[in-house]
Order: sequence, then structure tokens, then C-alpha cells
Amino acid sequence: NAVSRALAARGVETIVWGDIAEDHPDILEVLDPDISVLFWNYDMVDWRQYVLESFLRPGRTVYAAPAVFFSWMSDHMFLYKKAMRNIGLMSTEVRRNRLPGMFITNWSKLAPVEAGLVGLAYGAHVSWSSGHDQEAFTQTFSRIWFGCAVPGMDRFFQLLSETTVHKKQIHNQFWAAPYNELGEGWMPDWLDRYDWSGRDFAVLLKHYTEQRINEDAEKQMSKSMIAALEARSILEACLPDSAGHPNVVATLRMAANTQHVKCRMGLALGEAVRLLKYPLPDEGPERRAAADELRSVLAEWANVRSEAEVVLRRTTLPASLSLHLDFRFDPAAVKYMEGFARMLDRGEQLQGLVTLTPYQS
Repeated sequence: NAVSRALAARGVETIVWGDIAEDHPDILEVLDPDISVLFWNYDMVDWRQYVLESFLRPGRTVYAAPAVFFSWMSDHMFLYKKAMRNIGLMSTEVRRNRLPGMFITNWSKLAPVEAGLVGLAYGAHVSWSSGHDQEAFTQTFSRIWFGCAVPGMDRFFQLLSETTVHKKQIHNQFWAAPYNELGEGWMPDWLDRYDWSGRDFAVLLKHYTEQRINEDAEKQMSKSMIAALEARSILEACLPDSAGHPNVVATLRMAANTQHVKCRMGLALGEAVRLLKYPLPDEGPERRAAADELRSVLAEWANVRSEAEVVLRRTTLPASLSLHLDFRFDPAAVKYMEGFARMLDRGEQLQGLVTLTPYQS
């Protein structure tokens, strides 16, 4: 209250995030009435409880806040259907409750903001008009933004997000494909947004190659790899006629390529682990094919990383560029791909998965 009064004396409105008041509604009786409350909810259908009415007190201003990017996403694409649906729903609630308006928030973290511009634009659209047709809006947006019609642009965004809605099938896998998780999942204490020291590719490798997980993980990666190819074809069909915003086009193409190579990597690592951990005497051809696939993935990996460096350099602070690239294209993943390929060539059997230790012959 003291801070708010000091700001008010300077003509500044104070707005507080509303999540504390969700759990402790009595706080609204303590806050000065001219302190505005921000009702934020990034998925009113499937996520947080609906508490907007509890904020509506006489004399209290309440704003709404959906989001484009939020935590349950990959490092290259936002949850398109969920985000767009929620932005439309939130605008309806703003009108129904006669709120002054809403903020479209964007917690992009390591994901490039350009990939979510369609969501920010959609937020403006539904704030100033009553039309909520998401697919039609995306089609119109792409025509204006790229200078040409892009058939299937709504489909493009869906293909690069929301791999599955069955998040309990694979532990801690929300709607991103395996190995495509957002980097913030490695924050050790979830307090310091810049401390990602908990990152450990070996944890993912151990998790996704567990026998109880591996089958579902492979299904997700196979599906997402095919989806990435379809998304890339949608985008490439419009490139010859595209006249606007090449940076955004490049960002979206990078997203499709990143999803493809990461899923291909995961499938190649899974096959290598199977052959190295439980080898059979007649699997020589399979081992050679697996080693060749790993080296082919490594080549694609290097190309996509170089592509990402060019794209991200345009809008990423130089001091954090290497961090962004290392999170997207973890050097440890290269170590395992190279190491497994060598072991397959040598006919070795894997004893220590994380340490790349073979059994002694």
C-alpha cells in the first residue's frame, strides 16, 4: 500500500498479479482499493481454477491476462491451439464482466518471440472486435504478414505444438515432443529464472530409453518428426511468393527443422541403446545401419544449429546467444551420438549408459 501510494502521487497506476489473492482472497480487503488486480490464467479450460468473480469488488479495477508463450511448450514453438483458444475465451470474459481490458503476456524464455507473433496479433484482434474465428484469423494474418496466401498456416502451427494431450503417459512430458522440452525445466529451484545449472542431457537419455517409457516416447517422436516435415512443406510452398518479414519466415522454418532433427536424434539414440545394451549375434547389419543413421543425424544437427545461429543472432543479445544455442543443441547430445556410433562400429556392448562404458571383453 505504501509503495502504491508513492506511485499514485507520481501519476502511476499500481497493478498486482492476482495469484496470491486466488489462494488468500482476504488480501483484497487489505489492499488499497486503487490497486488494480491482474487476473492471469493461461488455460482456463484445462489448468487453473476460475476465480475472476472473486476479484470483482466495488471500486477495484481488474484486468485480464492470457498468454501466448507459457511454460508448457517447446523451445521453438508455443502451444498454438491452447494459447489462441484461451486468448479468445479471456476476451469474452473481459466483455462479460465489463473489465477495462487485458494484457497479452508472453513468457518466451528461450523460445524466439517471432514464432508467437500471430498470438499477440490475435490478442489485439479479439480485444478490438468480436470475431474469434482462430483459423480464419491465422490465415488472414499470414497473408498480410508474408505478403502472400499461405494455405494451411493454421495447420502449420498445430503441427509444431501439442504433440499429445495425454501428458500423464510420459512423465513430465506436457505437450512437447521428447527432447524438445523448454529449457526452463532445468531450473534447480524454480526461483532463479537465469539459473539453468540443473541441465543434464543424460537425465533425458536415461528417461526416454527406459523400457517402460521407450515405446510411448518413440511413438511421440515418430509422429512429431512426420509433423515437422509436413509443417516445413506448408511453409516452403509459400516461400517463392513471400515478400514480407523474412526473419519470421526463417524463425518458423527453424522451428520445423529443430523439431525434426531432435525427434530423429531421439529415435536414433533409442535404437542405438537397444542394440548396445541387448545385442544379438545376428544384428551386424542393424548395428551398421544404426551407426550410419547417427552420423547422418549429426550432419543434420550441425546444419540446423548453424541455421538457428543465423536466425537467433538477429534478435538475441550477443552475451546469451551461446547459451540459447547450447540449450537447443546440447553438446552432450553430440557426445552420445558420436560415442554410440563408435561403439556400434566396434561391436561393443554397453554397460554404463551415461558413462558410455562398454563391457570388458
